[in-house]
Amino acid sequence: MLYEPLLLNNLRRLCTAFAASKGYSMGTVQRRIMGTDRFFETKTKGGAFTVALYDLCVCRFAFGWSVGVPWPEDIPRPTDRHIAKVLAKFPIDRKLIARTKGEPQAKRVALAKRAKRVRASRKPHGVANG
Repeated sequence: MLYEPLLLNNLRRLCTAFAASKGYSMGTVQRRIMGTDRFFETKTKGGAFTVALYDLCVCRFAFGWSVGVPWPEDIPRPTDRHIAKVLAKFPIDRKLIARTKGEPQAKRVALAKRAKRVRASRKPHGVANG
């Protein structure tokens, strides 16, 4: 069994559910979560795909997931700690914070701040924050 098709299928399912819950097109979700509106097209034609990219995408989905929308049971959902750790490495589309339906914005902002703190704590001593 090859894991790449399985992981891509998980992302496609998350993308479809996310788009339906927010009223976005698949292209919009791919652009906001994956960075390009042709993510699946590129990956199915042999584009580079890593576990780190999968983790990043799943964490971004979990970060912006709407309350009341069930997360697919057979796809492991990352914990808040894992989300903060992954998002500390990569920027997040700020629109995900503002446009999350039903989720208290305070929780989303708190996760973003936690990610920022983790990012800041990784700077070498003597380097100014900013």
